[in-house]
This record gives sequence, C-alpha cells and structure tokens, in this order.
Amino acid sequence: MIKKIALAFLVVIIAAYGFGFTRHAQIRTVVDIAAPPATVWAVLTDFENYANWNPFIVQSAGQAVVGTQLDNVMQAQHLDSPTSFKPTVLIARENEELRWLGHLLVPGLFDGEHYFLLEETEDGGTRFSQAEYFTGILLLAFDMNDFVPSFDALNQAIKAEAEAAADDM
Repeated sequence: MIKKIALAFLVVIIAAYGFGFTRHAQIRTVVDIAAPPATVWAVLTDFENYANWNPFIVQSAGQAVVGTQLDNVMQAQHLDSPTSFKPTVLIARENEELRWLGHLLVPGLFDGEHYFLLEETEDGGTRFSQAEYFTGILLLAFDMNDFVPSFDALNQAIKAEAEAAADDM
C-alpha cells in the first residue's frame, strides 16, 4: 500500500513538473566589500574554512570546479536544525562567479540554483551579490523570503573575513 502511495505521489510530481505546474522564487542580496575580488574569491572558495566564519553554510567540502559536487551543511536562521545538501558546481569563474545547483530528493521537486557574483568596484573593492533561484512544486509550502536574513548574515560575514584578510596583506 505504501509503495502504491509513493508511486502515485511520484507520478503526480513528474506530471506537474512536465506540465509546468512549478513555482519559482528568487532571493538576491548585495554587499560592498573593501577587498579586491581575488581576496573575496579566496575566502569564498576556501570551503574547508566555512565553519570558522560562515553563519549560513556552516560546513562545506569540495572544490570550485565545474561538474564537481560540494558537500554542504546549511543552518538557516529560521530553521531549527541544519540541512545537508550536495549541489553540483555549474560555474566557477575565478574572481567573478561561483554557481551551483542543488535538488531536494529529485529534480523538479525543490531545486535551488545558488550563485555568488564578484564585481570589482571603482575603488578596487568588490560588490558581492548572492542570489538563489528556486523552482519546484514544493515552493507552495515555503516562503523563500525566510532565507533573506541568512543570506544577509553570510554577506556580512564574508565582508568581515575578506576585509580582515585584505588588511593582513
């Protein structure tokens, strides 16, 4: 009986995805950092060090190489417990952009394409943009704006970490 229910649920999900009955949402936050893009990139891609400074993605392992999978643990401010996810790196342009795609269980159910853009400012600093584009039928159950404080916390933390690293140079 449970197998039949699970199969029916899967069929509904696949049908909804196939017919475009998916929702989408986007979050975008920005912070200016008084450090060059190379310094911000070094902090952003030092995944093993996330536990020391990152209040949102509290653990990470892997490499910023297209096609590889990261092993991340997220602790969003509005959630009681951490969530593990294994996104695939889509773009890794040194000093410019890091982008990954993660799924909940199966593609189309709840997907998040998370990206970080680094743009050099006129004063040699970095405009750091962090965003995520969410899709999937489970978006009906979530308010993605609940993640904004966690995105802002990461932005402020990478700003502090990169500026401290730039001061040490």
